[in-house]
Amino acid sequence: MGNIYKSTDNINIFVSIDDKSNDYTIKYPVYPIFVDKTKDYHLPDATINYGRVMTYNLYFNSMYARIDKGLILYLDDDDCYTTENSIQKVVDEYKKGNELIIWKVQIGNKIIPEPDYFGKEPAVFQISGIGFAFDSKYKDQAIWEEFKRGDFRVAKKLYNIIPNCSHIKEILACSQDGAHHGLSIDLKNDKIVNDMEKMIKVTIVSNKTKHGTLDFQIGETIEISEAKAKQYFIHGIAVPYHEDIIPLEKQITENDVKKVVKKIEKEIKAKKVKI
Repeated sequence: MGNIYKSTDNINIFVSIDDKSNDYTIKYPVYPIFVDKTKDYHLPDATINYGRVMTYNLYFNSMYARIDKGLILYLDDDDCYTTENSIQKVVDEYKKGNELIIWKVQIGNKIIPEPDYFGKEPAVFQISGIGFAFDSKYKDQAIWEEFKRGDFRVAKKLYNIIPNCSHIKEILACSQDGAHHGLSIDLKNDKIVNDMEKMIKVTIVSNKTKHGTLDFQIGETIEISEAKAKQYFIHGIAVPYHEDIIPLEKQITENDVKKVVKKIEKEIKAKKVKI
């Protein structure tokens, strides 16, 4: 996650989640989108272009509704960027006028596209969802289907309609561990699990986000997991609970809260309060 934020300041991360009881993304400054994976599907044909049913692909379509401009990049939970400059290199190509950017990725011991396929139209088994980005104005043409090899089909559709395409001859993304099979690697991190279980009190200072209003009152004190609290601190939604916060029943105003927040900030700077 750190490499993503070091790449560029102007970035929004949307994360699809199909298990609300196991939302380990709350530690990070991301926008979770809850999706349903219960529906059954059947293959449209038996060609090499289609693999087994993979409903997770449909999650991308759910996230498109939140995006109205800029580049779209995909990253699975078991993948990562190879350097903190990976996204910046993609953005640089975009700024040159390229609306589709394709780069090399490493999945296990395999690097794709292989030399014979690099710089050409995407081919099945020679393109990965973590290996291309495109201008969001084409998102309606980048609809994913509920079957494996969807990255190939989406990339090929975009390649055929976007006139300006750039190829980066560097490995900018890779699988984290092994062969890229949705390993939920973050869930193996004991610190993340502990942060999810420890409960702390926070005080709400803002209930506004980029995508709506949260179901909290300004000044309300709530108890949430430490991981969730860290996310709220980053987004400016809450501050650590402090005894000087006026109880909600006393009809506090937003100015009351701001005064207390300033006091807390001063104490934090003076190292009197530890977050």
